[in-house]
Amino acid sequence: MKSIIDKNCIQLDMKEKSKNMVIKKMAQCFVDTNRVSDLDSFIQNVYEREQTEPTSIGNGIGMPHGKTDSVETPSVSIARLSEPIIWNEETAEEVTLLIMIAVPKEDSSNHLKIISQLARNLMHEEFVNSFRQGDQTTIFNLMNNILN
Repeated sequence: MKSIIDKNCIQLDMKEKSKNMVIKKMAQCFVDTNRVSDLDSFIQNVYEREQTEPTSIGNGIGMPHGKTDSVETPSVSIARLSEPIIWNEETAEEVTLLIMIAVPKEDSSNHLKIISQLARNLMHEEFVNSFRQGDQTTIFNLMNNILN
């Protein structure tokens, strides 16, 4: 099985100014690394999830995710934004750090495993600071240590 994260899917100092553009750019990385076969289908699924309940989790972090047949392998993409953007329109909650999760539609075990591993680690300030200040290699190694 492929590693859950590809180093090329860690995008630092992203300049996109809207939620839609960030989602599209993060999802495109999955397509570019052969992790998702249908960009539009995956993005639509992410938007549907966001409409059900926004995926901002506090502390300036968002965790959008999609679960579709177009996902070839469970994957994670990271984006660190250069400027905060509103992620939850109802509460005006802003984010600067995003962790996008992609899993095959019928793969509930990996989906829950990824979310629980991330949630457990995101409670620790040192871990979050590594994302906020680390370079691509540091973040890649952190993610590999907790997810693979």
